[in-house]
Amino acid sequence: MNRAFGDPLTIRYQKGKSMFIRVTTTAALLAATTTLAGAADLPSPHTPLIPIFQPSTAPFNWSGLYLGAQIGYEFGNDQRNGVATATGAPLFSNTSSPKSVSFGGDMGINYVVPSFAIFGGHAFMGVEGDVAGTTSGKAYALTPLVTGNYREQIQGSGRGRLGVAYDRILAYATAGAAFGSLRNIYTSRGLTDYFAKGGVGYTVGGGVEYALATRWSVRLEYRYTDFGTSTQRLAATTAGATTVRHKDDDSRVMAGVTYHFSGFNALRPVVARY
Repeated sequence: MNRAFGDPLTIRYQKGKSMFIRVTTTAALLAATTTLAGAADLPSPHTPLIPIFQPSTAPFNWSGLYLGAQIGYEFGNDQRNGVATATGAPLFSNTSSPKSVSFGGDMGINYVVPSFAIFGGHAFMGVEGDVAGTTSGKAYALTPLVTGNYREQIQGSGRGRLGVAYDRILAYATAGAAFGSLRNIYTSRGLTDYFAKGGVGYTVGGGVEYALATRWSVRLEYRYTDFGTSTQRLAATTAGATTVRHKDDDSRVMAGVTYHFSGFNALRPVVARY
């Protein structure tokens, strides 16, 4: 056999070995490339954390201070009974029902008791004060000879509140002391009797609030207020012969908006690396 061209077995072995080396090298390069590509997607310990904000699912926090504004409609009741000053004998009895719009504000503080679960929510307690200006008034005929005019210029209260917080919904009852600026003017044949007093009484009611985004809520409330009775002797218009006893109360429906200094953050951070 001519060995100038080499042994056929040796040639086949060398070709096979060369092919194996090329296949092995290609597989190694492909594996290295895949590993590097996957490593590029992994977070680096030196990469800064970047917060992404998403809507918060935390419950609304009703605890804390708040400040609000309100508008309401008032249904008043002024009941009058006249008696003879000297004997106390009844002379007349009449009633007027003044109605008006009121505008005002309120301020208070709430505390939700997280450990006190009730009716599927959590109990809360609080105190609140409010004041409102009104246009409540009514002219009336006290007697055939005497005309009266009733006005309520301002009304306010200091109250406690108890209720239940259901996440964004707050249902409550309220009661406390009420005050008002009440005025009665009587005229007859050019003569006038003027009475102004600060009425003090009580107020009771209840309402519901709904929390909007972030720190705001809206409310709807009803309250009954009783200012008790007052006695007025008509010295000018009846020469002191008649004394009038007034009983004043009213019902009010109010809608309001409130800003809470606690509330909750509408967005919560979710940390991500890039």
